[in-house]
Amino acid sequence: MGECSSSSISYCYNTGGIVASSSRANVGGIVGILRDSTIDKCFNTGIASAQSSGATVSAGGIVGGVDYSNSSKISNCFNAGNVKGSSVYTVHLGGMCGFMNNTSTIEYSYNIGSIDGTSSYYGTDKGGIVGTLSGSNYVIKNCYYLDDILFAVGNSPGLELANVRALTEVGMKYQSSFVGFDFDTVWEIAGNNNNNGYPTLR
Repeated sequence: MGECSSSSISYCYNTGGIVASSSRANVGGIVGILRDSTIDKCFNTGIASAQSSGATVSAGGIVGGVDYSNSSKISNCFNAGNVKGSSVYTVHLGGMCGFMNNTSTIEYSYNIGSIDGTSSYYGTDKGGIVGTLSGSNYVIKNCYYLDDILFAVGNSPGLELANVRALTEVGMKYQSSFVGFDFDTVWEIAGNNNNNGYPTLR
């Protein structure tokens, strides 16, 4: 979905690659731009790639970017797809969300996809959960990402968040690693034959 405004999305998934090459491209495995909406119990395993020769771009495993002026929530989601981006301007890349404003929430979610991007002249913010975080009135909690990605939030490497941390590939396959996750009704780990041993949605 390109844009989602004042809506709720749940029990949705994407397995196909999504590539956008345009001015101010916003690419997400589930939604490109999220405005005052919620995404719950969704997952992506496809590539999310945003490219532009003349503008800032954002890409995320679940959402490309959350609109600047509206609050949204992402909960109980996971991304296993690679996130990529390139531009001469700033590139925002995150496992869950490329760019997130200061009134939004990400919780009880994880990312195992790789993050890869370049900017010819400006910075590239790459985070295991969020690429670029704006403001201070946000909530990011109980989220996990593979430890080959340096930071949870690309533009705030020293940010302390509640139960947000990197896990090893082995650690990602243990229920005890995921503090706060509801393994009774929402999540399960069903062995290597199901989602390669990582948590999956029921």
